[in-house]
Amino acid sequence: MSVLSTILDIYFWAVLGSVIISWVAPGSYHPGPQLITQLTEPVFNLARKVVPSLGGLDLSPILIFIIIQILNSQLKTLTAMAL
Repeated sequence: MSVLSTILDIYFWAVLGSVIISWVAPGSYHPGPQLITQLTEPVFNLARKVVPSLGGLDLSPILIFIIIQILNSQLKTLTAMAL
């Protein structure tokens, strides 16, 4: 279970990094931001289908953060039950 928790933590930080990069250096050609964008954009696209943008404000990262937190809490509950 800790591998899934670690993957969710990494993805949480990737989404946060993507949000910050979109404010600081949108459209950057550096390999780091491009990698983060390639990792997060497919999930952002799925979230955008559920949560429409509000006048240019993209709320999909908030939905992703909430889902990650719910999954993490469920993993912790399952881990505690297994012990």
